[in-house]
Amino acid sequence: MDMLRYFKNVNRINKNKTVPPSMLTFITTFNCNAKCIMCDSWKKKSENDLNISQIEKIFYQLPRMDFVRLSGGEPFVRNDIIEIHVMCTEILDSDFINIKTKGFSTSKIINF
Repeated sequence: MDMLRYFKNVNRINKNKTVPPSMLTFITTFNCNAKCIMCDSWKKKSENDLNISQIEKIFYQLPRMDFVRLSGGEPFVRNDIIEIHVMCTEILDSDFINIKTKGFSTSKIINF
């Protein structure tokens, strides 16, 4: 986060004004290639996952995000995870992007 924006936000908070969000957790899918005992997301159907153009429309409606977490299920089961990451960088202008993964799609993760 740049310091000028940080101090503007502190000033807004001190004046009881709203501050736009600066962090986004985006669930890319509930699909998962693991069956962890502490999680049941792999049981959920992800037939209604947003497509890339729907995600783009949503991202254009959001303010700039300092931090984006791409989560799920398993984000790397999506074939368009690279495009989603690019949109986080280009549309949301994020400084930090974290992808929460179980690491089972090793070759895909390494290529990413």
